[in-house]
Amino acid sequence: MRKQNIYIFTCILMLALLLSACGGTADAEATPTVDTESVIATSIAATMQVMAETQTAQVPPTPESTATPETLPSATVAALTLPTATLPSVQLPTNCLIAGLASETIPDGTILAKGTAFTKEWRITNGGTCAWNTGYKLVFESGDLLGAASETVNLTQSVNPGMSTTVSVKMTAPNSDGSYTGYWMLQTDAGVNVGRFSVNINVGAVTAVPFAVTSVTYYSATTIAEMNCPGTLNVPIDITTDGPGTVSYSITSPLGSERNNDITFTAAGKQTIYYPITLASGDADLDIDVYIGSPNHQTFYLRHADVKCK
Repeated sequence: MRKQNIYIFTCILMLALLLSACGGTADAEATPTVDTESVIATSIAATMQVMAETQTAQVPPTPESTATPETLPSATVAALTLPTATLPSVQLPTNCLIAGLASETIPDGTILAKGTAFTKEWRITNGGTCAWNTGYKLVFESGDLLGAASETVNLTQSVNPGMSTTVSVKMTAPNSDGSYTGYWMLQTDAGVNVGRFSVNINVGAVTAVPFAVTSVTYYSATTIAEMNCPGTLNVPIDITTDGPGTVSYSITSPLGSERNNDITFTAAGKQTIYYPITLASGDADLDIDVYIGSPNHQTFYLRHADVKCK
């Protein structure tokens, strides 16, 4: 468009020059006089008006302002909290798991020579209301292992409530003087602790513990002994000491006569004696009193078994 304006302006300028040149020649006839300057001025003014209108037409319209889109708030996703799964706890019957020590070999404080091999035995009674199976085991917990070949010893038989079983562990006394203690735990087949048991020995030049009877036992708890009636039944009674010495005892029972005797121990351990009872018919409580005159001056009351005729 700019080139077109220049072209028009050039044409007008040339026309003005031509008219100016013609105005200076004398004609033979009288010709009206033309105002050349007015014509040029008028042409220039018209040209400038056209250019102005053209430029005005070329000005592009101002674009209307575009509305700024509204920014929407970002949606916040709430954290989803999943419930924690809770496993139902297994409720054991009341007094289900109870273990008691009926007797033991190598009582606490037993003196042994260095390197002496020995077998520790615990006679354990099921004092609860649930039966034990062979998945139950004695597990080493802490202290001195004392050369035990294994830290786990399973029961060799099932044990009903009121019955007892013996758990044996082979051990060896250390080669250094001192006092040694190991702790073992009876556990269920599910790993639940039932009862804790210990072994304690003294090795070497240790002050001797006074000789004493540590336990007197007979049948397992709630045992019913059967016998031919009328007749006699020899009841086994176990006496355990913590060292060598002589034990003087006296046994009495409503079902038998008094019996007095001595028994000698060459080392700590257990020995079994037999006490005869008689029963004519029916059944009866097997109540026996064992008085240890030496060294204890103590009476052991055996009360938890019965006897009946077959």
